[in-house]
Amino acid sequence: MRVADEVGIDADPDAIGARLLILLEEVNATMRQLARYWDKIRESGDPKTSPAIDALMEILFMGRRVRMHVFLVAQSATARALGGQEVREQFTTRILAS
Repeated sequence: MRVADEVGIDADPDAIGARLLILLEEVNATMRQLARYWDKIRESGDPKTSPAIDALMEILFMGRRVRMHVFLVAQSATARALGGQEVREQFTTRILAS
């Protein structure tokens, strides 16, 4: 999100770059796998949370500012699976299918 800080909130969209759509499928399994992998390779002094999960959270909270949008696919998009209630609230539209 450093780019947003550098160009400013009122920047010309062309200065930011093209819109980026991110598709994150099977998020429940992906979040568990990222956390497990980080627990396995993490060294003393490293942050407790996976950098990949931290980056995803930053995109969810601030990505629209730099034209990054997330489409998330989950069988059960619970707050726990996504990383908390605040994270789940970032998804303003939900599409249900059977």
